Amino acid sequence: MTSALLFGSFGMLLLIGVPVGIALAGASMIAIMSLPFLNPEFLVQGLVTGLDSFPLLAVVLFTLAGNLMSQGGISKRLLHVAEVFFGHFTGGLGIVAIVACMFFASISGTGSATVAAIGLTMIPSMVKKAIAVHSLEL
Repeated sequence: MTSALLFGSFGMLLLIGVPVGIALAGASMIAIMSLPFLNPEFLVQGLVTGLDSFPLLAVVLFTLAGNLMSQGGISKRLLHVAEVFFGHFTGGLGIVAIVACMFFASISGTGSATVAAIGLTMIPSMVKKAIAVHSLEL
Protein backbone atom coordinates (compact mmCIF):
# COMPACT_ATOMS: atom_id res chain seq x y z
CA MET A 1 0.00 0.00 0.00
CA THR A 2 2.76 2.42 0.93
CA SER A 3 4.75 1.66 -2.22
CA ALA A 4 1.69 2.27 -4.38
CA LEU A 5 1.17 5.60 -2.63
CA LEU A 6 4.86 6.45 -3.06
CA PHE A 7 4.99 5.71 -6.80
CA GLY A 8 1.53 7.12 -7.44
CA SER A 9 2.25 10.43 -5.73
CA PHE A 10 5.64 10.62 -7.46
CA GLY A 11 3.99 10.09 -10.85
CA MET A 12 1.29 12.66 -10.15
CA LEU A 13 3.82 15.24 -9.03
CA LEU A 14 5.84 14.67 -12.20
CA LEU A 15 2.73 14.94 -14.37
CA ILE A 16 1.82 18.34 -12.95
CA GLY A 17 5.31 19.63 -13.73
CA VAL A 18 7.09 19.55 -10.37
CA PRO A 19 10.90 19.22 -10.69
CA VAL A 20 12.20 15.69 -10.13
CA GLY A 21 14.08 16.41 -6.89
CA ILE A 22 11.11 18.11 -5.29
CA ALA A 23 8.79 15.37 -6.55
CA LEU A 24 11.02 12.71 -4.95
CA ALA A 25 11.05 14.58 -1.65
CA GLY A 26 7.33 15.25 -1.74
CA ALA A 27 6.39 11.68 -2.62
CA SER A 28 8.64 10.37 0.13
CA MET A 29 7.09 12.71 2.68
CA ILE A 30 3.57 11.75 1.60
CA ALA A 31 4.39 8.05 1.88
CA ILE A 32 6.08 8.45 5.25
CA MET A 33 3.24 10.55 6.66
CA SER A 34 0.74 7.88 5.62
CA LEU A 35 2.32 5.35 7.98
CA PRO A 36 0.14 5.25 11.10
CA PHE A 37 2.90 4.26 13.52
CA LEU A 38 5.39 6.98 12.54
CA ASN A 39 5.76 10.14 14.56
CA PRO A 40 6.27 13.29 12.37
CA GLU A 41 9.15 14.41 14.58
CA PHE A 42 11.17 11.45 13.30
CA LEU A 43 10.82 12.80 9.76
CA VAL A 44 12.17 16.20 10.74
CA GLN A 45 14.98 14.62 12.73
CA GLY A 46 15.93 12.44 9.75
CA LEU A 47 15.99 15.43 7.39
CA VAL A 48 18.18 17.48 9.72
CA THR A 49 20.53 14.56 10.35
CA GLY A 50 20.85 13.91 6.61
CA LEU A 51 21.79 17.52 5.90
CA ASP A 52 24.24 17.71 8.80
CA SER A 53 27.13 15.88 7.16
CA PHE A 54 30.67 16.87 6.35
CA PRO A 55 30.72 15.42 2.80
CA LEU A 56 27.90 17.75 1.74
CA LEU A 57 29.75 20.68 3.26
CA ALA A 58 32.94 19.66 1.45
CA VAL A 59 31.24 19.69 -1.96
CA VAL A 60 29.96 23.23 -1.41
CA LEU A 61 33.29 24.49 -0.08
CA PHE A 62 35.30 22.89 -2.90
CA THR A 63 33.01 24.55 -5.43
CA LEU A 64 33.51 27.86 -3.62
CA ALA A 65 37.28 27.28 -3.74
CA GLY A 66 37.07 26.66 -7.48
CA ASN A 67 35.18 29.91 -8.02
CA LEU A 68 37.68 31.82 -5.88
CA MET A 69 40.60 30.33 -7.80
CA SER A 70 38.91 31.22 -11.07
CA GLN A 71 38.38 34.81 -9.94
CA GLY A 72 41.95 34.98 -8.66
CA GLY A 73 43.38 33.98 -12.04
CA ILE A 74 44.91 30.61 -11.16
CA SER A 75 42.81 28.81 -13.75
CA LYS A 76 43.89 31.21 -16.51
CA ARG A 77 47.53 30.66 -15.57
CA LEU A 78 47.08 26.89 -15.64
CA LEU A 79 45.39 27.16 -19.02
CA HIS A 80 48.30 29.22 -20.31
CA VAL A 81 50.83 26.62 -19.11
CA ALA A 82 48.84 23.81 -20.73
CA GLU A 83 48.48 25.84 -23.93
CA VAL A 84 52.24 26.41 -24.13
CA PHE A 85 52.90 22.67 -23.93
CA PHE A 86 49.97 21.26 -25.94
CA GLY A 87 48.37 24.10 -27.90
CA HIS A 88 50.28 23.43 -31.12
CA PHE A 89 48.88 19.90 -31.56
CA THR A 90 45.86 19.13 -33.72
CA GLY A 91 42.85 19.47 -31.45
CA GLY A 92 45.01 21.50 -29.13
CA LEU A 93 42.14 23.32 -27.42
CA GLY A 94 40.58 20.06 -26.25
CA ILE A 95 43.95 18.74 -25.09
CA VAL A 96 44.59 22.01 -23.27
CA ALA A 97 41.22 21.71 -21.52
CA ILE A 98 41.96 18.15 -20.38
CA VAL A 99 45.49 18.92 -19.19
CA ALA A 100 44.34 22.08 -17.39
CA CYS A 101 41.64 20.04 -15.66
CA MET A 102 44.27 17.51 -14.60
CA PHE A 103 46.49 20.27 -13.20
CA PHE A 104 43.62 21.94 -11.40
CA ALA A 105 42.20 18.71 -10.00
CA SER A 106 45.58 17.87 -8.54
CA ILE A 107 45.59 21.26 -6.80
CA SER A 108 42.00 21.37 -5.57
CA GLY A 109 41.35 17.66 -5.12
CA THR A 110 37.82 17.56 -6.46
CA GLY A 111 35.95 17.51 -9.73
CA SER A 112 33.30 20.06 -8.79
CA ALA A 113 35.88 22.77 -8.12
CA THR A 114 37.64 21.89 -11.37
CA VAL A 115 34.44 22.25 -13.37
CA ALA A 116 33.64 25.53 -11.62
CA ALA A 117 37.06 27.03 -12.27
CA ILE A 118 38.20 25.63 -15.63
CA GLY A 119 34.72 25.41 -17.13
CA LEU A 120 34.08 29.12 -16.62
CA THR A 121 37.23 29.88 -18.58
CA MET A 122 37.31 27.12 -21.21
CA ILE A 123 33.70 26.91 -22.33
CA PRO A 124 33.53 30.43 -23.82
CA SER A 125 36.85 29.98 -25.63
CA MET A 126 35.79 26.58 -26.97
CA VAL A 127 32.49 28.00 -28.20
CA LYS A 128 34.31 30.92 -29.84
CA LYS A 129 36.78 28.53 -31.48
CA ALA A 130 33.95 26.34 -32.79
CA ILE A 131 32.20 29.38 -34.25
CA ALA A 132 35.45 30.46 -35.91
CA VAL A 133 35.93 26.98 -37.41
CA HIS A 134 32.36 26.88 -38.73
CA SER A 135 32.69 30.34 -40.26
CA LEU A 136 35.72 29.15 -42.28
CA GLU A 137 33.82 26.30 -43.93
CA LEU A 138 32.44 27.06 -47.37
